[in-house]
Amino acid sequence: FTTASPTNFTCNSIGAVKQYIRDLETSVGKLTEAAVQATGYRRTEEENLTRVQAQKGELNENIELILTDQDAKNDELAVPLEARLIAREGEEIRLKASVEEARQTEKNLSEALNGLKEKHASMLSRLNQLETADRTARAKNAAAQALEKVGSIGLEGAQRSVDDVAAKIDREKHVADARFELAMGDVQGDNVEKDVLLTQARQ
Repeated sequence: FTTASPTNFTCNSIGAVKQYIRDLETSVGKLTEAAVQATGYRRTEEENLTRVQAQKGELNENIELILTDQDAKNDELAVPLEARLIAREGEEIRLKASVEEARQTEKNLSEALNGLKEKHASMLSRLNQLETADRTARAKNAAAQALEKVGSIGLEGAQRSVDDVAAKIDREKHVADARFELAMGDVQGDNVEKDVLLTQARQ
């Protein structure tokens, strides 16, 4: 079994790291399925071995029973049983080797799976660090650009601009005061003229 993990993969961006993690997740999934199958095969072979060993024990008991019953006439009955016993012994040898191989395969796949899972967890942690560092760098760059913009104006230029605005507001205030006073004078003058006319009319 081979995994899809890119051993010679170069991560030169956060997007590349994320793709690498997705590849790892695919490999973990495939390796998990392979490990499950290996476990199933090992259990099946162990059950087969147990069954053959049980049959072998039963044959041994039957052969022993026939050969020790003090009746030589039926000893021939032990011959086919002995042939079956020999076949079971050969099958037992094969199954023992198969079980051992299955156990080794299961162990290797389990170790490889654990290694991939650890690598996946490590890459997730690393991705989180990279994203945090990236956000921090972006924030610092934005702050630096703002400070550079302020710095390009210059303190003296900024002060002159503020003074100019203040002077303009003062001029507008003086103009408004003068217009207001003039308007009030017009209103008051009209009232005096009306009072004079009313007095003349009464006379």
